[in-house]
Amino acid sequence: MESNPWTLAALRDRRIRATKEEIARSLEGNWREDMLFELKQAVAAYDFIQKQIEECDQRLQTLLSALPQRDITQADNQTKATPETVALNRKQKRKKPRPDGNAPQFNMAAE
Repeated sequence: MESNPWTLAALRDRRIRATKEEIARSLEGNWREDMLFELKQAVAAYDFIQKQIEECDQRLQTLLSALPQRDITQADNQTKATPETVALNRKQKRKKPRPDGNAPQFNMAAE
């Protein structure tokens, strides 16, 4: 495991405004075994949960593909525009799109 602050600072994301020196100084510290163990456990738990989410997505895809197909008409997709839905749509348009790592890996709307 790498603990050299200068080596770690070289791996910084290009969007970070701090300099390499600032990051290296902030990474200097006491690398205690108990904290490293806790971090290792947290990463393992995260990886396990991500694997479970992937398995759930695969199972949902299997179950949804077994459902009978239904033709969606344009009338089914149209809803009455209310002031609340118009305001909600405006808010949604202003938001910047953000990748969502936990989103299903298939098209729910098409299913």
